[in-house]
Amino acid sequence: MPVTTATVADALVLQRGQLRVEIAHHPVAVHVRRAGRRLIRGLDAWAVDGEVCDQFIQFTEVVIAKEALGLPERIVSATVAERLADGTRIGWRRGRWWCDRGATWRSASGESCVGAHRDGARKVTPSVVGGALPPRWVVAGPRLAAMRSDLAAQPGLRGGVAVTLALIALMVGAVAPRDARAGTADAQTHVDDIEGASPLDLVTVRFEQGSSTDLVLAMRTSEPWKAADVNPADGNQMCVWLRRDGEAAPRGRICAITDPSAASDVSLRFTTLNQAGYRTGIRPIRATVRRDDLTTIYARFSPAVLKLDADRYHWYARTLHGTEDRVPNSGEFDMQVLPARGPATRRRCFGAPSRDVIERCENPRLKRALTPHPNDAVLSPNSPCSRLPVQGVLTPCGFGISAPAARETIALVGDSHAAHWRSALEVASQERRWHGVSITQSGCPLSFATTILTPAGRLAKCQRFTEQVPDWLVDHPEVRTVFVSGHAGRVRVSDGASQFQTQVRGYMDAFRALPPSVTRIVVIRDTPIMGFRMLDCVRRARAARRDLRRACTQRRSAVLKPDLAAIAARRLHSPRVRVVDLSRFLCSTSRCFPVVGGALVYKDGQHLTEIFSSTLGPYLLRALDARR
Repeated sequence: MPVTTATVADALVLQRGQLRVEIAHHPVAVHVRRAGRRLIRGLDAWAVDGEVCDQFIQFTEVVIAKEALGLPERIVSATVAERLADGTRIGWRRGRWWCDRGATWRSASGESCVGAHRDGARKVTPSVVGGALPPRWVVAGPRLAAMRSDLAAQPGLRGGVAVTLALIALMVGAVAPRDARAGTADAQTHVDDIEGASPLDLVTVRFEQGSSTDLVLAMRTSEPWKAADVNPADGNQMCVWLRRDGEAAPRGRICAITDPSAASDVSLRFTTLNQAGYRTGIRPIRATVRRDDLTTIYARFSPAVLKLDADRYHWYARTLHGTEDRVPNSGEFDMQVLPARGPATRRRCFGAPSRDVIERCENPRLKRALTPHPNDAVLSPNSPCSRLPVQGVLTPCGFGISAPAARETIALVGDSHAAHWRSALEVASQERRWHGVSITQSGCPLSFATTILTPAGRLAKCQRFTEQVPDWLVDHPEVRTVFVSGHAGRVRVSDGASQFQTQVRGYMDAFRALPPSVTRIVVIRDTPIMGFRMLDCVRRARAARRDLRRACTQRRSAVLKPDLAAIAARRLHSPRVRVVDLSRFLCSTSRCFPVVGGALVYKDGQHLTEIFSSTLGPYLLRALDARR
């Protein structure tokens, strides 16, 4: 269906059938109507400099997400740059700089990607093409806070801008309902007036725990500055001062310093202070500091690098270069450091804690709560993971603490049923200061039995995967603990052996093949197989405002099958092989639950959602400690 465009009262109007999108030029505001009924009113637009480099794995895995985003900037005005046959090219003004060209909104074209290139030091030309599935967009109050495609970007795709308007979804004829939104944005950017009295005059500052457990620090000045401008030997500073709730004075400051060995010529260090304000130590922060332009500094790092416990903190930013600038001008900002991902985990008893039999926790307010919504969960990725060097068919990625700062390196190995435990291990890694390496392959558990897979190329790759995992561990003797989990599919049998015997023997042989440098093998018992109809049931139960704690449950005996990897581990009778069973947090003695403590447990019929998996992290550690 064609798209018609018109300009009415300083606004661009795009019409496609019954769908009508109005974009006011200044200030930018988006209004959406369908068949005359208002769907969205006064949607703001924001742009973010950064890098998107997501890697597609399998439908069950979706993507390994890798994003490094800078400070969001409000798009203050827009203009029509060019009218096209199937849309309109829009030029926008963000902050103080014009992009000489804007984004092109097109109808569905069979692909979905986000890309960009830079036109000079401070100009960005983004190009966004809608795909067969609509992108997901996030609404916080009346404004558009963030958006990203539900489909994976092409491997290796890099760009100078990530996400703008929700119009891609609109122009392909799909508007996500409010109940289907992904949540709220995690970007809390604080704006300061431009004084211009110093090269380090701050205009925006962001310091918080982002969409993973990492801390995000981003600072932007009104004018360009050189690395030499943050040399503390000259008395210059660009720092964030951090105070724990309940303490009278800051416990330390995070400062940018001149570092010729860094790619950006700038690195970070943490200076610890006592309650009298005297310096007690200085240590570098092992994090990559990016400077996408000469006014910005961006870095992300684990709270464990600063030895921060889960608690409430207060902070302010301060620069000194002849003249002092402080954000805020007085007082402090608040920041909550959480052991698990997402603001929903701040709610009492959210997720797994509601099933804790040792420290009982009840919160009646969660009986109708649901995070995430099934529409968002079905295509959500697993916990973020940074790609590491490929070895053979293995595509490892890293999580947890950075390797140089970690006390121990662990590995997570198996199929997609291992990958969904990465979020729990991320939380555990932050607590124990582990560096994690995830080595997973969809449909390929760590077993020497031949899993029946189609096509033949996938089967051959799975066999190579299982053979190469022990070799990778031999090459990485620093990995002493391996976590294993998987879903046992049907295998080829021979010599009159049964499926059960062949599968158990396959796991036992694979565990024995791991090198002696691996002193601990932890087999995490597999999760229930609930089936895709479960999500439809949850949608209906939520619409009917039923108590979700008791809705759509299934018989434990029907969905929680025997775990053959766990059986194999117990039959080995080896002190280095242990089994962890967290089924009590997913099931009672008779029923298994799709919603636990307000958290949607499964993103499809069998894979855990990232947010629920993260709430299992403390209990995974508890189980490990109980077996020492």
